[in-house]
Amino acid sequence: NMPGGEGNAIAVASASASGLAPHEEWSIIHKYAKEWDTLEEGEAAYILSKSWYDKWLAYSHPPDDSEPSLELPPKIDNSDIIYTHDKNEFTHNQVILKPKLQENEDFVVLSAIAWETFAKWYGGGPKIKRKVIADGGETKCTRVELYFIRIKVSLPTTKGDPDPKKTIVVYESKNSTLKALQDFASSHLHVEKDSTRLWNALGMPYQPLWDQLSQTIAESEITHDQTLLLDYKIKGDWVLKTPKSATKKGIDKVKSIYSGMVNFLFASAATIDRATTAASIPSISGDRSQMKLVPGVCGLTNLGNTCFMNSALQCLSNCEPLTLYFVQGEYKNELNEDNPLGMKGNLAEQYAVTIKHMWSGHYHSVVPRNLKNVVGRFAPRFSGYSQQDSQEFLGFLLDGLHEDLNRVRKKPYTTTPDETGERPDAIVAKEAWDRHLMRNQSVIVDQFQAQLKSTLVCPRCSYVSVIFDPFMYLSLPLPAKNLYEAVLIDSSFANNPCIYGARLSNYASVKDLFAAIEKEAGVPETNLLAVIVRNQRITAAAKRATSICALPSKNPGKPNYSTTTICVYSVPVEYQKLQRIHVLHRKNSVTRFKTATKELIGNPLVMYIPELTGRELYFLIWKRVQRLVKPEDRDPRFSVPGKSFEESMKEDPQTIWDWVREECQKDFHPEELPIELTFSSSFGTSCTCRGMTKCKCKIIGDDNAVRFDAKNYTLAVDWLKAERYSTENGNTHIPSPSLLQLRSEHQKSNVIKLEDCLDLFNEAETLGENDKWYCPKCKDHVQASKKMDLWSTPPVLIIHLKRFSQASRSKITTPVHFPLEGLDLSPFLLSPDSKSAQYDLFGISHHSGALNGGHYTATAKNPNGKWYTFNDSSTRPSALPNGSSSSAYLLFYQRRKPEKNNKRNSIENTKNEPKEELRLSGSLFKTPLSKEKPDTPTISPRNGKVEPWEEID
Repeated sequence: NMPGGEGNAIAVASASASGLAPHEEWSIIHKYAKEWDTLEEGEAAYILSKSWYDKWLAYSHPPDDSEPSLELPPKIDNSDIIYTHDKNEFTHNQVILKPKLQENEDFVVLSAIAWETFAKWYGGGPKIKRKVIADGGETKCTRVELYFIRIKVSLPTTKGDPDPKKTIVVYESKNSTLKALQDFASSHLHVEKDSTRLWNALGMPYQPLWDQLSQTIAESEITHDQTLLLDYKIKGDWVLKTPKSATKKGIDKVKSIYSGMVNFLFASAATIDRATTAASIPSISGDRSQMKLVPGVCGLTNLGNTCFMNSALQCLSNCEPLTLYFVQGEYKNELNEDNPLGMKGNLAEQYAVTIKHMWSGHYHSVVPRNLKNVVGRFAPRFSGYSQQDSQEFLGFLLDGLHEDLNRVRKKPYTTTPDETGERPDAIVAKEAWDRHLMRNQSVIVDQFQAQLKSTLVCPRCSYVSVIFDPFMYLSLPLPAKNLYEAVLIDSSFANNPCIYGARLSNYASVKDLFAAIEKEAGVPETNLLAVIVRNQRITAAAKRATSICALPSKNPGKPNYSTTTICVYSVPVEYQKLQRIHVLHRKNSVTRFKTATKELIGNPLVMYIPELTGRELYFLIWKRVQRLVKPEDRDPRFSVPGKSFEESMKEDPQTIWDWVREECQKDFHPEELPIELTFSSSFGTSCTCRGMTKCKCKIIGDDNAVRFDAKNYTLAVDWLKAERYSTENGNTHIPSPSLLQLRSEHQKSNVIKLEDCLDLFNEAETLGENDKWYCPKCKDHVQASKKMDLWSTPPVLIIHLKRFSQASRSKITTPVHFPLEGLDLSPFLLSPDSKSAQYDLFGISHHSGALNGGHYTATAKNPNGKWYTFNDSSTRPSALPNGSSSSAYLLFYQRRKPEKNNKRNSIENTKNEPKEELRLSGSLFKTPLSKEKPDTPTISPRNGKVEPWEEID
């Protein structure tokens, strides 16, 4: 189909090697994509640059697509997604991808036959081949292994340290064996492979790997950027002198002592029983001999882009009721290893082990590798080393902990009845919560879950549907508004373009921009068409449902199109059924190398036309653009007789075309005009043939029909005497009366209050075109009105600030002001029986940087009342948060307890508690806050001797 037209499809021969029409290419690739519906372990997949794929999509639009197509795509070019590795990095001849790439944003995954077809049609490359692997243990989940594990392999010095001058970097599949890795590294480090042995150099003492060579890298739990030592022999002796404690027997002994020490430390809480193996204990880093550490102030090692996980864990670690639950060992009585929705208790066990070490007060930092491995087995998207979202990780972690600890062993079948709002909300909400508890009961439900009320109203029949849903975190939209300015260009060209503005949130669409223009300019929004203009050329057209975030929010200002601009054209809806063409203005110019070229000038135009002859097209275009000639240079010979173009646009299309055909047969001579019309590429500076054949792109003003097709829909108006072209008439952008005031207001509104986010959350919204709701009364999908309300709140409230917009791949960096103490949610609660809704902040997960990268850190309040900053393995005291942050992403609040309950399970009130009942700052980790010290001794990790209790600051 042609852009903007229905039933105007014209088959054209593709210039690609396929010999197919563009839509035929699209159908073939689409067929291959549909056939490749499942990933089979071991089969090949191919990675293709999304930027090149988008060019092909624009060219090979599907048969029913109405958007314009671009010219023939170039050769396949994957260079924008490929990482150029150093000379000391080795890849098994595999192509390495740039880090942090996102599927369907930076690349697409193709089947083998789809890639081979593309390569045959277009050539180019390079080929990026990957294998489909399986993750998830017993619950197999296949995925494409996009990234390989990056491993540093060093030869040892005589002192046993890695030799930086004899170090290489190897990229290996997680399914490669240690034997293959050892042989590959030996060949590149130039040592005899039969006289080598691998050591794991993470932590002391080094751990031998030579007895595990048949294991895969994944099974050996080797992580990204980990260093391995490749020991070798010189004159029959190993370079790495094996200390007694580093032998296999010695390491088993160390593990045994360490396991026994941990068992002793946690015996009173029944935290680790003798079935716990040393392999389940997280790796420890830092100086164990340093005992004067604050319990809970413990870093987490970054395993490779795992800052998102570390940030969420640090905040959750300072959630007192949950951490007490795990430290005291209560979770062991509630492990549900038979839950098919859970992880057989593995996630809860590993989370408990990690938390206990973080709160032991003995370590600067721990390595949460085992926890990450468990998460990765059951959620493959977290198994690699690409950056992830901390909120998504937190949601999975809490869901997984809930299912591992669900007290409901056999879930009954339940149904949710239709509610129309006729019964009292309190009754309906209680019934919904009771149904939820029939299937879900755990510490996660107790502490983190409450209810939302969702109300849907049908716009046709006013049918009302009310649902009470549980929630675990509150995702709040940010009412941050960007200023969008658009140049409104009248299709009649009766007026100079006018700049209109609208302050819109990231959740708005192009239709909302049209509504703002209609309100001020009086132009029906159905007549409006939005395009993106960059450097005087139209680069894209936006549909009404397009997210406003996809459009630039820069000010267009004066007639300067060197930056990206939104242009909105006013075209009567009756004309929009015709063929759409883009009209660019050009003048002759020379490059800095003194070669002739075409330079784009002025406003591009959008027109809708029927099939016309060359003479008729010249007449119509000249009628439209003749006012761009400077008044003093206008030649009476070039004046087109008859009514003005603005007058003609008021009549129905057929009347206009009849008038055009009649008028252009009079004394009208296209060859005498100061313009020439040429079919142009969408880029604008070259014609469509691109020099490949004898040029036939110039349009002759005769009585032969001019045919537009998938390649020829952009028309260039070449001004033969550019000095006659006026930069004033039709090009001066006049600000609308309200624009200056909008700009002033936009500069002042630079802080958002948390209450504003809650207000926006409670506002009713109309569902989008792709989110229609099925009305049981109308028996149809409709764009219903939807309203969300807080019915109740949980003891621990997690607030997710929705800073990221996937539509525009951007991030809202506007500061959000949030209270540190006394957050009162009472005004937002509907339930008349709600408990206290006063909350105090105890944790913040921060994100700094861009959408698909950046870095996560955390700020949290320790039970000692002090705030600390956590940056992966680094920790430091922090000043009291100022309550306004542009990086705050997740906020963790705890509900204030009534005065009479303040002493129960309180960290600061352990004086009169039984000694065997543990507190976060009590007898488990250091001297209780009471003056009386327990007589129970402990074993210090320093020397294994029994020592009296010591005060730890």
